[in-house]
Amino acid sequence: MVKQVIFEDSHRKYLEKVAAQTKCTAGLILGHITSNKDYIASFIRCPSPTDGENVKQWNGVKDVEGSWVAGHSAQIISSLSGGINIVGVFLIAPTEEAKQVSEKLKQIVYQAYKLVSKTLSEVDNYLQDSDESLFWTVMHVDVKNGLVASCRQYDVKDNKDIGRPMDLKIVDAPIQWECCQTTLNINKVKSERVLTQCISADIFESMLKLFQDQVKNAIVTIEQKHRVETDVLNPSSTSNHSAKGSKKKKPVVKSQSAKTLSCQIFIPTSLQIENPDLCHSLQVCGSITAKAYLPPNSTVGQAVIALKRDILQTIHQRIEILSEDPIDLSGGEQKISVSFPRRVFASNGQNETILYSDYILHDEPLNDCLERFKDNLDMELQSNELSMENSFEKFQPEQDCSRGEAIESEMEGIHEGASKTNAVIALVATAVAFLGWIFSGLVINEN
Repeated sequence: MVKQVIFEDSHRKYLEKVAAQTKCTAGLILGHITSNKDYIASFIRCPSPTDGENVKQWNGVKDVEGSWVAGHSAQIISSLSGGINIVGVFLIAPTEEAKQVSEKLKQIVYQAYKLVSKTLSEVDNYLQDSDESLFWTVMHVDVKNGLVASCRQYDVKDNKDIGRPMDLKIVDAPIQWECCQTTLNINKVKSERVLTQCISADIFESMLKLFQDQVKNAIVTIEQKHRVETDVLNPSSTSNHSAKGSKKKKPVVKSQSAKTLSCQIFIPTSLQIENPDLCHSLQVCGSITAKAYLPPNSTVGQAVIALKRDILQTIHQRIEILSEDPIDLSGGEQKISVSFPRRVFASNGQNETILYSDYILHDEPLNDCLERFKDNLDMELQSNELSMENSFEKFQPEQDCSRGEAIESEMEGIHEGASKTNAVIALVATAVAFLGWIFSGLVINEN
């Protein structure tokens, strides 16, 4: 069966712009894959490879380094919100090199998937795809005019796949992506007789491992309602886009942001009394913002999975950033406070609804963040085009660990300033979760 891939007019304009600036280049296709239709969210040109301080230019298909493009795919995973994934690769080159382009694209798409799959498995197996076939798109874009010269799909889980044709549909009206968003308050404590000589990724990961496991089984409400997983997320949304060349065209409309659905995630609170002899402690606390984007007609269950995936991904990325510069504790400090990197969002203009992200330390210059957006996502931004999490995330020491009564609050499910109605929902959701665990026989060990 030939699968339809939805391609917006804004994407065509981006490819035309990039084609006019280069002789040959490659990039990634971002979007969302469903069982009967794929949606493209953005095209991202790869940065030019470097040789020391010198920038290397690709003058033809033979110069394109597949490993460089694949490496870039693993690099930008942390910038994608839930529901948005790498779904293919593209190559801008002369049509006279069509055969070489086809071979190069097939090579790159398998290299990229291998690295992306490995990167996701390092976060959590929950992010991994099922064992079913997974078809990624490859596109040859004509360097002369920026138009798609050919396109095909390959099952990236089958190295022997010969590919299959696809139905590329350019639509006039922008895809109305549904956005789900939540804010989580985290408060976790780790107390030991001797903490360690430095704070590294292993310590953070051990603290948050239980939290990650609980996220997968947490209860999620949407607009303060617990909904059936098979229900359509937004019944009022439609996917009736007008394709180029169709007989009946709908009027062209400007891109509009779909309604952001406020979600709440509830994880039962467990209490743990620490040993009074364990006088060293590290506390993880603060708020994180998670987002997920879904195409029209997505279900509640798909939205919940995408939102949980973004939670796991953003926590993992912050840990990765902190572990790049381990904190020395040789001075014997008993109370440790470390700032959690903050998430910064921005749109690349191809679809105004979807925001991509970067992370910035509290003492880091904003220009560093702007440069990463440019290098990783081909986004030329000004500081006023960035939006930052409305929270201050930091690691703080336990106030008094000598009393031996440190209480570990693994998740406060109610947002700061939430209404009494939200509080009631939180209590009910927590009770339901506990009953579910009791009947399922699930036991959580605090080690």
